[in-house]
Amino acid sequence: MEDIRNKIKSKYPKLEENSIEFLSNAEYFYGLDIKSMVDYSHISINYFKVIELELNTYLYKEGYTQNYLPLGDLSITLGRNLKYLKSLNYVHEVIKNLLDYRNDSAHSGIISKSKLKEVRSSFFDKGVINQILNLK
Repeated sequence: MEDIRNKIKSKYPKLEENSIEFLSNAEYFYGLDIKSMVDYSHISINYFKVIELELNTYLYKEGYTQNYLPLGDLSITLGRNLKYLKSLNYVHEVIKNLLDYRNDSAHSGIISKSKLKEVRSSFFDKGVINQILNLK
């Protein structure tokens, strides 16, 4: 676990400390690849926590919000301010597409392995985390 945490710190030095912990947990459990697992919510929710924390930190510092917003409210806030936050247009689109997964993770839904892979791909392969961190 410490090795994962150090790699994340090295690759994403602008991450908030809690985001490093959330992402380390997600990557650790993702790497376990437990075949008999039915629900991967406990892993996917950590990716969403990173997006929420990093976006909230940025939007607060820039004066777009005064309170911590969950992902759904962040999507609304981004949508209302896209003319000022053009660099977050892609992030906004990805968030809108993943909101059902986030809600399933946080509430009574089930996140399959394929849904988890989609969440993780959006986070890394599609560059959502890099776009958010580039704002800092």
